[in-house]
Amino acid sequence: MKSIYLVGLFGISVALFSCQSNKTNTKNEVKAENDCYASKDSEYAKINTVGGYGAPITKDNAISYVDFLKTYKAVAPQKTKIIAKVNGVCEKKGCWMSIDNGSKDGMMVHFKDYAFFVPRDIAGKTVVMEGVIQPDTTTVAELRHYAEDAGKSKEEIAKITEPKIELTFLADGVLINK
Repeated sequence: MKSIYLVGLFGISVALFSCQSNKTNTKNEVKAENDCYASKDSEYAKINTVGGYGAPITKDNAISYVDFLKTYKAVAPQKTKIIAKVNGVCEKKGCWMSIDNGSKDGMMVHFKDYAFFVPRDIAGKTVVMEGVIQPDTTTVAELRHYAEDAGKSKEEIAKITEPKIELTFLADGVLINK
C-alpha cells in the first residue's frame, strides 16, 4: 500500500515540476524554456493594477525609441521610458519581446527578474516600457534559443554562428497601447 502512495506522490511531483521553467539570473545565460505552451491570454501574462505587465507604469514622459537613440551614449546602463513598436514575442510564453530598432532583428527586451511576461499576440502593437537600456553581448546559444522561440526553421537557426553586441532592454514594466 505504501508503494502505491509513493508512486502516486512521485507522479504528482513529476507533473507539477515538468512545467516549471528552468531559469538563470545571469543576464548572458540562456533561460532554458520548457515545452509547456501558453495560450494567447496566458496565465504567464498577468495584468497588473494599471492594465500593464510587470511594475505598474504610466505613459508620462515616455519618448520614442528613435528620439532616445539620438541622445543615448552607449557607455553605461541608463534608466529610461520609451515607446516602440513590437517586432516579435516569444511564442512559447511571452517571456521576451523584440522592438523595432530599424534592423530586421530589433532590440531584445527581457523582463526584470523573469517575473512577468507579455501576451504572445502583441507583435505589431506599440508599447511603453520602463527599465534599463544598455549594450550587451548576446551569445550564439542565446541567439539560437530566441530564433527557436520565434519559430525559425532549423536552417535559419544553423546560420547563426556569431555573437552580437547590441543594445538590450531590461523592462520593469510594460504597457500595451490599445
